[in-house]
Amino acid sequence: MADEPALCPESLVDPDAAPRLGAFSGRMRDTSLERLGGGLKREGWRRLASEKRWHYACVASPELFVGGAIVQLGYLASAFLYVFDRPGRRMLAQHSFLLPPPLVEIDDLAAEARATMRRVRSRMLIEASASAGRFSADLYGGRLAVEIALRPGSGPAALTAVCPVAGGGVTMTQKTVCLPAEGEVRVGDRVLKVEGALAALDYSHGYLGRETRWRWASASGRLPDGRPLGLNLVEGHNDGAVTENALWIGSSPTQPGRAHFELDESDPSRPWRVSTDDGRVDLRFLPEGLRGEDRDLKIIASQYVQPMGTFEGVVRDSAGETIEIAGVPGVMERHRVRW
Repeated sequence: MADEPALCPESLVDPDAAPRLGAFSGRMRDTSLERLGGGLKREGWRRLASEKRWHYACVASPELFVGGAIVQLGYLASAFLYVFDRPGRRMLAQHSFLLPPPLVEIDDLAAEARATMRRVRSRMLIEASASAGRFSADLYGGRLAVEIALRPGSGPAALTAVCPVAGGGVTMTQKTVCLPAEGEVRVGDRVLKVEGALAALDYSHGYLGRETRWRWASASGRLPDGRPLGLNLVEGHNDGAVTENALWIGSSPTQPGRAHFELDESDPSRPWRVSTDDGRVDLRFLPEGLRGEDRDLKIIASQYVQPMGTFEGVVRDSAGETIEIAGVPGVMERHRVRW
């Protein structure tokens, strides 16, 4: 992506049945894969086994991190939701679900992305159009409830990347950062206001490999002058000829170089470091807490850790100006999955 990125095309597939590979500024409308041709065409069990969709949201206020995702794997579905108390540095609630596919719906319209999970006494919703959005949940008959309004129209432009996948797949991802957010969370009898918050969204859809792994960084904050400061970096996935790496300083994404992550694998609650090979990002991440999962069901397996915390260090804009940052909220992630 150049510093003046191309606008996002309407659809993932071009008139010749090929994917529109590239990184773009803006939101893609149609992410459907049915019209892909050649070696990318998938039907029957092959498509069911390789097509993945998810919609993820993370909202950070001075008091809370609220995160959740709805995931569709074709033959299986899942969801998770957590609420983390930042001043107290403790998890107030966290729940995860493995679900039969009919209980989850994620549409192909990324520009108006909508994902739902419905099961007995529990529901979740993550949706966002160009102008409005919502992150909502009601679990176990109200024991945990989230109602947060998102304002994509007041945030910077999204980054959409359509990337090749090793082994003959393709995937698109739409990253949205620095969305103003407000609402409330109910945990048991406690009602917690979500104020002065910013949200990040990740809508992804594609044909992925059987074994997939990545390290990922996402941040949403503001500089002292009020400009949005957003970050999306990945290593090990979508980091080849086309990358989803993006840095927002203001209203539009630009692309830094390849990302490199450093962490203590034996203790991911210790500080991490992420940098890019062009020097535009050099940051230290200070975890405040983390959530993780180590699940092995033989056919599928997931080893996952996601600390939440703050970034400090330096970023450089497209003109080469060095900007020091501190206290910018976000998450890191290490994920190894067989699906």
